[in-house]
Amino acid sequence: MKTRIIYPKMWFDEKFATCSMEAKVLFFYLISNDHLCLTPYLHITDRQIMFDTGLTINQLQTGKEELMTLKWCFFSENWIYHNHDCAYIDYEGRDRVLEAKQKELDNIPLKVQEYFNPLITRYKPVLNPKSKTINYKSEILNPKSKTEELRKKAHSLIGV
Repeated sequence: MKTRIIYPKMWFDEKFATCSMEAKVLFFYLISNDHLCLTPYLHITDRQIMFDTGLTINQLQTGKEELMTLKWCFFSENWIYHNHDCAYIDYEGRDRVLEAKQKELDNIPLKVQEYFNPLITRYKPVLNPKSKTINYKSEILNPKSKTEELRKKAHSLIGV
């Protein structure tokens, strides 16, 4: 089973709060369903979405239109491009992950890629914005000596 990282900040997003129930259900389904891959592209039929979510055809169309207006997801011929940063979907990783991701990208029809490319404003989450690793271990050479020092100070203050 594949896993996804979904950031809880979406619940505090003012735009998400004002979305219709249909758009919320559809959006949450699109970032958490079992058909997701290593790329932000998703191939799934409306019939499958309606079956899994319980949305009617009218509710699905309402949700799609709203998500496209917000530019969070784009839809074309049973293909979806996820364009929001609330979920970490566009995976990066080691060679094997990159090879698998490239294989998935190669299987996406060219006309689908050409349709989505001008629409994409993909946000890439910065997981560690700090430029250097912080490691304080080298500063503390012998933690026991500090403990002993503090113990001696405490004993001298209470007169033992």
